[in-house]
Amino acid sequence: MAFLSGASQRIGFYADDGKLWRNRIFTSLLHRDYAPGQHVVDYLLCLLEAFGIAIKDRTSELFVSDEKLAEMETLLAQEAVETGRMLVALQPFSLWQYKEWGKEKYIALIRWLIEDLNAAVLVTGSVGEQGRAEEIVRNCGKRCYNLAGQTSIAMYAALLKKCRLFIGVDSAGLHIAAAVGTPTVSLFGPSSPASWAPRGGQHLVVQKDFPCLPCRRKGCGDSEKSRCLDELTVGEVLTALSGQLDLSRVIPS
Repeated sequence: MAFLSGASQRIGFYADDGKLWRNRIFTSLLHRDYAPGQHVVDYLLCLLEAFGIAIKDRTSELFVSDEKLAEMETLLAQEAVETGRMLVALQPFSLWQYKEWGKEKYIALIRWLIEDLNAAVLVTGSVGEQGRAEEIVRNCGKRCYNLAGQTSIAMYAALLKKCRLFIGVDSAGLHIAAAVGTPTVSLFGPSSPASWAPRGGQHLVVQKDFPCLPCRRKGCGDSEKSRCLDELTVGEVLTALSGQLDLSRVIPS
């Protein structure tokens, strides 16, 4: 893509495995390895800074048009979502199983949001996750809605903009929510929050206090199963969430 862009200057990171052709595509290369614990945003932006491009703001921001917000209102009306309540988006799924928390725990969390906070919960995900989302929704009673697979990326951003709070795993949805200004509560397992979590006081990370974390592995021993998430209890998440609820009012209904 860099080569086909036709840009006269093409800058990138030097790759040890790119000597045959990749590195030759760029006009300038930066020799710098990623340091564990460094936020990925800072690492990627250091490429610009190394070539004299100043960074004024390190906060991600995603603009949502009035047109997309209106389309989202139409979709919520079609799904009979009670929009007068606090809307909470919940994304329980990931492309990687070792980042997921578990269906039964999400059901308990959603029931608490509905019964104790009088919220409406929108379960989100991809087309391929519709069935799994439905398994959760049908066990949660009223005011829980299955919106998995019903939005494009642009519409998903509009949906998250409408919500007062996002809860989910380390995934794209987490970063889209942060970029549209919605406070987040993210459940982290083996991944490093210091590297990947949205930054700012309106974003909360819940993670077990295990000495092995962050291991940055694909589950314990690369087994696709993460003990740090399996042993993260509903009570621990609710305790953390209770201290974050005032931040959910940053976004107006």
